[in-house]
Parts: sequence; structure tokens; C-alpha cells
Amino acid sequence: MDKPIVIPLNLSNIQNDGLDFKDTNYHFPDYYKVLATAYLAIIDIFIIIGNVWVIFIILSKLRKSMYLLSSLVVSDLLTGITSIPLYLLWLHHVDLFISHPMCFGSLMTSLFLTSASILNIVAMTTERYIAICHPMYHKSFVKVNFRVILSVTIAGIWLTSFLISLFSFIFMKRDFLICSYYNVYNGQFLFWAIILGVFSPFCLLSVMYVKMFLSVKKCFKREIVQRIRLTSSSSQTRQKNIYKALRKMVSTLCLVLTCFVFCWFPFFITIVLRVVCKECELPILAYEVILLLGLTNSFTNPIIYCLRHRSFRLSLRQGSSAEQERSNSHNFSD
Repeated sequence: MDKPIVIPLNLSNIQNDGLDFKDTNYHFPDYYKVLATAYLAIIDIFIIIGNVWVIFIILSKLRKSMYLLSSLVVSDLLTGITSIPLYLLWLHHVDLFISHPMCFGSLMTSLFLTSASILNIVAMTTERYIAICHPMYHKSFVKVNFRVILSVTIAGIWLTSFLISLFSFIFMKRDFLICSYYNVYNGQFLFWAIILGVFSPFCLLSVMYVKMFLSVKKCFKREIVQRIRLTSSSSQTRQKNIYKALRKMVSTLCLVLTCFVFCWFPFFITIVLRVVCKECELPILAYEVILLLGLTNSFTNPIIYCLRHRSFRLSLRQGSSAEQERSNSHNFSD
């Protein structure tokens, strides 16, 4: 029977903790390997198929408002193509990642895609915040060349994410024994990277969402007053549609952010605790389950798009109808 594996959290003494693969028989229980592999294989298939489908819909619509969304979808797709397969390889062949290139490459790739996801969410929220709370500034951006502005923003997001990943190489240890964030990266770097790069931006996003919801609520009150004054039913319908569109827009972005926080924040909090708490210990399986929850985030976003966007639902229904027609035609010919 496998003994529970515990990783000491004292990063300053990590080299003296005896975490040698040969000495401690460092490996995962067979039941965890089977369950984790089956789970990740299933969600990875849906991540790749779902995000490819979303990209296809976005390309077919070619709406300016979907540019930033497409960038977030690409980061989710790349997570399914790279991060999850690398984790599965690490799960079954831990010893392969003692190699510096393998370990550094996998950690930097994961950091690159996570940074891109965070920056994409920040950009999407900021763009909607300007459109709702400062519509005159947003209109001036649109008049100049909104497409160019969004393209430059997306390029900046991916370039910044790449530079962050590249910069993190400076803070990687060269004498690690286990390929994981808290063993390879310097503890102070991890702490400040999460505080400044994750928690601080999401505090700012929270303020933006509060202001957007208040602005939409104010718009709703103004709509009620205008309904009393207006006699045209078409004008009433227009005001009602504007309010619904604003409310749905904010709630969709808020749902995307909530899912990201639910999936990834336990992972970030765990890393911070590993750095801060020098005497704490955490079973390795608990940490791995938390990491699996983070990887699940790329699976949730296509579901949100399908539930919240009418164009995605219509595309799915049309695809199902076309498939049914082909099936019926095939059966008739038989």
C-alpha cells in the first residue's frame, strides 16, 4: 500500500529535506494516476474541440467585440494542447523532468499561458468598463480605428506574457530535485509575482465590476423614467433591449472571472502559503487535485460562451440539425 507523500514547504531548506527520487520512492499512487489521467484526457478532448469550435464561430462572425474573446479562447486552446499533455507526462514519468530543459520548458509554458489568460480577462473587462462607464471615450476609440487598437492590445498581451515567462527564468534554481513551481522558482519571486500579477489585478477588476453594475442599474432607472415619457412602443423596446444587452454583457464577463477565480485561486493561494508558512506541510495529492482544478478552467469557458451567447447556441443547433439531416439521409438511402 502506498504511503502518503508529503512535500515540506520550507523553501529555504528544500535541498536538505531528502527529496531524492531514489531515497524517498517519490511517485503517485496508481489509483490517482488512473483517475487523473482519465479526467484530464476527457476534459482535454472537450477543451480542444470546444475552443476550436468557438474560434470557428468567432471567425465566421468577424465582430470587433469578439477580438479580445478570441485571444482568451486561444490561450485556453493552447492550455489543452500543451499544459495538460505535459502534466500527464510528468504524472507518469516524474524522473524525466529532472532534466532542466523539460522542467523549465513546462513551467515557463504554463506561466506564459496563465499570464495570457489573466491579461486577456483584464483587457476584456477594461474595454467593457470604458464602453459602459465612459461611453464617450469608447466612441472616440471606435471612430479612430477600433480594430487596430484591439489588434495592438492583443499583440501586447501575448508579448507581455512571453516576456514575463522569459523573465522568470532568472529566478529558477539550478539544483532542484522535484519539478514544481515551489521547488524550482525562488520563493520571493513566486510571492510577489502572485501578489502583483494575480491578486492586485483582480482587486482592480472587482472595482470595475461594481462600477459597471451600478452604471447598468442607473441605466435601468433612467429607462423606467423614459418609459413613462415615451409613447412610442418601438422606443420602449429599444431601451429595454439596451438594458438587457448591458446587463448580459457584464454578467457574462463576471461569470468568466468567477470561474477563473474558483479554478485558479486555490492554486495561487497554496503557493503563497508554501512560501509564507515555513513549518506547514501539505499532502502532495491535495496539491495535485488543486492543480487539476486550475486546469479545468479552460474547459469551463466554452460552456459559458455557449450558455450566454445566442450566436454560439444557434451554431450548435444548426450543427446538430445538419448532422441529423445527414443521418436521416444516410438511413433513407440504406
